[in-house]
Amino acid sequence: MIRTRDLLLFLATGGFLVVAILVTLLVIHPGAKSAAFAVTNFDTTTASYTAQVVPAVDTKGDRLAALRQKLAQQTDITAAPEDTISAPEIPATQTAMATATAPVDEPTATVTSCPTIRNTATPWVGTTQLYAERENRRVFYSETVMPSFSTTTTPERTESAVAFTLPLRSVPLPKSTCIGSDVVAFTPTGSPIINSDYANYRDSAASVLLGYTLDGFELYGAKNAPETDACGGVFKDGVYRYYILPGRPGVLGCFAGIPVTL
Repeated sequence: MIRTRDLLLFLATGGFLVVAILVTLLVIHPGAKSAAFAVTNFDTTTASYTAQVVPAVDTKGDRLAALRQKLAQQTDITAAPEDTISAPEIPATQTAMATATAPVDEPTATVTSCPTIRNTATPWVGTTQLYAERENRRVFYSETVMPSFSTTTTPERTESAVAFTLPLRSVPLPKSTCIGSDVVAFTPTGSPIINSDYANYRDSAASVLLGYTLDGFELYGAKNAPETDACGGVFKDGVYRYYILPGRPGVLGCFAGIPVTL
C-alpha cells in the first residue's frame, strides 16, 4: 500500500519535470512559443478583432469645410470697419426742433460805468418839449401863448422857455468817457432815455431816430444796425452817430464825447 507522503512526493516530482520540459521547449524552440501563445490567446485575439473601431477618413474636402465654418464664425463676432459704420439717423422732427430751439448768438459788449451813477431829476419830465438846433446847440424848449389884456387890437404874443440844451457834435473825441448818470439821452420831444432801459428800444429799426445823447450825437435803433465801436457809435455819411446794440446791457457803452450835466 502506497503511503500518502510517497504519493505527494511522486506528484511533485512529476510536476517539476513537466514544467522543466515546457521551459526547455520555449527557450530552444521559439516557434513553439508563438504556437503556444496562438493556441492560448485564440479567444482573446478573436475578441479584439470584433471590438476594433475604424476611424473616420479625414479628407481634404472635410478640412476645407471645417476651415470655412471657423472663418464664418469669426466674421460674425468681428466689428465692422470704421468706414462702414454709419451714424444713426436723426428724425426730421427732432432736427427741426433742435434748429428752432437753438439760441441765436448776439453780439456781446459791455457798459463802461463810472464808480458812482447820478440820478438825474428833471422837472420837465412828462412835459412835451420842442426841439431846435441853434448855434451848435440842441435846444429843448416850450412855448406859451400870452393873452392880451389891452382894449386895443394888440395881438397875442408867444413866449419861449428853454428847458435844457445839449451839445451838437458830429465827430467823437479821441478819449471816451464813462457812463455817470442814469439818463444818457432825450427823445426829440424831451423825454429822458435811461441807459438800463435798452430793451425798450431793441425792436426799433436802425433808420429810426430815437433821440439825442448827452454828449451831442444822434441815437438810432438796433435792427440791421452797422457794426459799432465800444461806445456804440459809427460814422454814417461822414457824421458820428450811436446805435442800440442788442447784445449790450445798456443804450450806450460809453460816451464818445463829454456829456453835459443836467
